[in-house]
Amino acid sequence: MLTQYIINTSSLTDLETQLRAALDAGALWVEINADSSVSDADISATVEKFRPEMAEKNAVLILADRYELVKELKVDGVHMRDRSVPLSKVRVALDAWPILGVSVSTPEDVQALRGNDIDYLYLSPALPSGLDSVTAIAALLDQKIIEAPLVAAGGITADNAMQAIEAGANSLAINSSIVADGKGLTESIKTFIEKYS
Repeated sequence: MLTQYIINTSSLTDLETQLRAALDAGALWVEINADSSVSDADISATVEKFRPEMAEKNAVLILADRYELVKELKVDGVHMRDRSVPLSKVRVALDAWPILGVSVSTPEDVQALRGNDIDYLYLSPALPSGLDSVTAIAALLDQKIIEAPLVAAGGITADNAMQAIEAGANSLAINSSIVADGKGLTESIKTFIEKYS
């Protein structure tokens, strides 16, 4: 089971701290979800700083929503949380190679994506309130409505992740809220990855 680590941040310092923790913990899929207070230039500098290590570890780097920056930096892909931009425009802007993930919240969202070139679906919140949606969306994916894995996120902890897996999630996404029991961020991520990967 692939575990994604999502960096939700509003500062450059926090971005670098979380990225360092994720890589040290062995995360092989990292998403940067930075709000507008973190500039494209800050993200670019961080990506260039960590790019050699990420390449050495074969780690995947995804940016949330900033598809133009994805193309400029030649990172692995984009997760479109913002659905105001047509996915066809995003795919054309990116060309064929980058990964394209899309946030969904209902089975109807998945139905509406039929015919799009999508690499994964991202459902949040998955726990505890979204388990029915995980099950319903997983059933649609079994019917080949879209051929893409389902990533469950939001409220995922080491204690409840199995619920999302049993409901049909193909992958799990965690963030800094994973810290528990007095452990540090790196140790908490590593413990989770060891348990579910």
